[in-house]
Amino acid sequence: MKNRSVDFVYMCDLRSERLGEVLDIFLDIFDNVSDVSLLLITPNSEISKISTEVDNILKKIQFTNNVSNISIQGYNDLEELSSLINKKSFVIDDSIDKEELKLKLKEIYLIRKNIIFIDPKRFTGINLYDIEWERYRRFKRVADLIRKDFPDKEKLIILDAGGDDGLLSAFLPEHYVFLIDERTTGGKIESIELSSNFFDIVTCLDVIEHIPISHRKECIEKLATLASRKLYITFPHNVNAQEFVYHFTKNRWLEEHLINGIPTEEEIERYLYELGLNNFKKDYYCYIGTWISMMANIHNLPYEKFKELNCKINELEEFDHHPPYLRVVFSIDTDNYSKKQDRSYQSETKELDFTGERMVPGKADQATELQHINRYRYVKDLVKDMIVLDVACGEGYGSNILAESAKRIIGVDISEEAINQASKKYIKENLSFKVMDAEELDFDDNYFDVVVSFETIEHLEKPYKFLKEVKRVLKPGGLFIVSTPNRDLASLGSPIPLNKFHKEEWTFEQFVKLIRHYFPESEFIGQYAYYPWEIHKNATPRDLFYIAIAKKEIETDNKTPTPSFTSIVILTLNNLEYTKQCIESIRRYTPEPYEIIVVDNGSKDGTIEYLESQPDIRLIKNPTNLGFAMGNNIGIKEARGDYIVVLNNDTIVTQGWLTRLIACAESDPSIGIVGPRSNYVAGNQIVKDVPYGNDMNAMEEFARRWSLENSGKYEETVRVIGFCMLIKRGVIEKIGGFDPLYESGNFEDDDFCIRAIRAGFKIKIAHDVFIHHYGSKTFASEKINYTESMLKNWERFKKKWGIPSGWTIDKGIPILELVKGGFDREKHYVPLDITPLRVEGMRSRNFLGKLNPATVKWFLNSYKTEDDVALILYEEDPDSSYEKLLKIIDKLGYKPESVPDIIIYSDKLSRLEEPRLIASMDGIINTHQIDKEWLEWARRLGKEIIEV
Repeated sequence: MKNRSVDFVYMCDLRSERLGEVLDIFLDIFDNVSDVSLLLITPNSEISKISTEVDNILKKIQFTNNVSNISIQGYNDLEELSSLINKKSFVIDDSIDKEELKLKLKEIYLIRKNIIFIDPKRFTGINLYDIEWERYRRFKRVADLIRKDFPDKEKLIILDAGGDDGLLSAFLPEHYVFLIDERTTGGKIESIELSSNFFDIVTCLDVIEHIPISHRKECIEKLATLASRKLYITFPHNVNAQEFVYHFTKNRWLEEHLINGIPTEEEIERYLYELGLNNFKKDYYCYIGTWISMMANIHNLPYEKFKELNCKINELEEFDHHPPYLRVVFSIDTDNYSKKQDRSYQSETKELDFTGERMVPGKADQATELQHINRYRYVKDLVKDMIVLDVACGEGYGSNILAESAKRIIGVDISEEAINQASKKYIKENLSFKVMDAEELDFDDNYFDVVVSFETIEHLEKPYKFLKEVKRVLKPGGLFIVSTPNRDLASLGSPIPLNKFHKEEWTFEQFVKLIRHYFPESEFIGQYAYYPWEIHKNATPRDLFYIAIAKKEIETDNKTPTPSFTSIVILTLNNLEYTKQCIESIRRYTPEPYEIIVVDNGSKDGTIEYLESQPDIRLIKNPTNLGFAMGNNIGIKEARGDYIVVLNNDTIVTQGWLTRLIACAESDPSIGIVGPRSNYVAGNQIVKDVPYGNDMNAMEEFARRWSLENSGKYEETVRVIGFCMLIKRGVIEKIGGFDPLYESGNFEDDDFCIRAIRAGFKIKIAHDVFIHHYGSKTFASEKINYTESMLKNWERFKKKWGIPSGWTIDKGIPILELVKGGFDREKHYVPLDITPLRVEGMRSRNFLGKLNPATVKWFLNSYKTEDDVALILYEEDPDSSYEKLLKIIDKLGYKPESVPDIIIYSDKLSRLEEPRLIASMDGIINTHQIDKEWLEWARRLGKEIIEV
């Protein structure tokens, strides 16, 4: 016998009928536990026979582990018997029944581990309804779930981990509840050392949020190992509500939540999947509004603060993405979990390595895991009660998630190793796995309700063959849900994938074309390229992954409309911080498919460097400031959208802005242009005396309320201001772009609207869209005299539209008169391209340069008198330049009448006319005198640059 204190003593002889039962119970509880012992005491005369009987019992119950913690000792008389029994030992009484014995053995042993049995009788006389509302809801909800999950009358042994005073026992008096708590029993969860499956159930109620994030997964794993059947975890998951209440109350427990990091559902689910705890359910409780109100009362907040809390309750209920409950409870199946952690089991079901070809939970990084798991979680509700095929299921984690709601699911993968692991790891009645090639699906036609295939198509040699097979096995009307990475982000736009396992990747347009070739009824959603990798409606070029939800056609005329694509054109000239705010607001509040095209008019403040670092932005760099009209026209020319939004860079868009602008545009086919309301704008679009000042959070709140109050309100008008215009593609095709006549700005938007109305389009103000506009930031930063610019353009505007010269600007634009009459394309169409500037005397080939010997020499050496070519020399003083030219020709040995045409061009050019002059040339002769901006334009416009 080992030299250790004896914990349990059982006196037996050959007549003992319970020896087998005692051994079975002891070994079931204390298998592989080294710090507990059982001493069998028997008369000396029966030691040999009892030893044989023990061996036979162990064989009968098929127990083959080490039993060094069981020993046999003989005695001759009562005095010797008394000396064998340690005063601290528990003597097993034959009168105790089997279940009571189990409990007693555990209770005595657990005391040593600072885990105590909580007798529900200790709560006798306590009215449970007097307990704080929050705690009552917690214990009541978990107790109800346990009774629902275990409807039989069996008595369960439960560990309440971190349960403070053990109150759970009062809610489950029919079961045995043990408690470990650092304050109450002196025991810590992380220091529990017990054998696997020691308890039927483990609960961990509102504890996980008090544990640092770095230790949460380890804590869950330990508790799951102890629970032979179920683990229940509750925690507050609504971050917004807790942060808000803490702001007012400074509650110390909320402070600890915030310091440790409030758990999210996604975080806990990720841990569970990584640990192989794939079978769980979620339930919500503790309504946010009631909780906030209770906290306000507990902390005696004054009335004004309570009013703010009441406002927050309404806001959280309306706008929060989570269910309107503060807490969530996870009910987690732990059957066989400890077995799966056993080394022999793990060696039998060796985990796949993560190579980058397929995702393996627990082996890939957390970001990769969350990306993949979120896709399956998103479609889980779509496959409810359906027969589902998961193509390229890998090691089976996704099929297992879908099995929670599907009627039946089959996961297939070409890897035999992956399927072997999936079959052993994920066991459900409605789930099975098969080895199969995605391009040759061995199923009957029209068999599945849904086919799911995430991150597969880019791995295939013949994606078209795969799509044909999917269409074949789908039932008419069935869904095909498929995802792929965005080539522009995943491989930085390269046609050669960076991932060595990918055969081909697609841009958004290519992916749409590929899927709709086989599934015309398809819609496309996106998955953000940043944490928490959420999936949202309508894919955009900034998404890391695209997901198609395609439907196999049924013979019907009903077609699912596809979302419109919008091009957002932004003009920049310095003011980087405003540009950043504008772009970030677009990303935050634009779920629709869109692209951002930024046309930069020569920024010098880091704007270009910032824009070049943004993978979702198409940047066009102008070497100089071309003004509002021409700059926007260049962007519009590159736009691919059904709608074009011209948007100032000193704006901040708000929630639902594009959704509502498009809704207004689509409310009437004749509408061509839509504008929003704003704080800084002229005419009927102005919202006067906005209440938010410089507080952009308050602005967003104001915009939300404004949009709700004015939902669906539209007003026809004769003009909208160009700080934000939604324009239908058909308007651009018919009337062209903005007129560059107006240079830096003012009246180009009025001009555009007049031409649109004359062409037959209507203009509307969408009163339910509010966009913040800082206003005139480019005029201010570039020190442009706004009044001078306006008056100058007013004269141009009057001349173009035939307004009497004596009509002053204070009288306003006679726009109701100007919109009368038809649209004359020859007169009113404004091309988007830079229109070449014709110079008198130009030939079929023309070169631009500055007057110097090198330029003239190159020209005279390259061309003869009879060639249909001209050299245009741009000089401000024609007389002196002509004399200088004659001297150069003479010095080079030529006569003026025997050289090709050389033209001195001296008209003073504006910055808008310079690129027009270059556009009319075939090439530019580059010498030290040539302006660098001319060379930039020449490159942009594809002109030849001759180095001399």
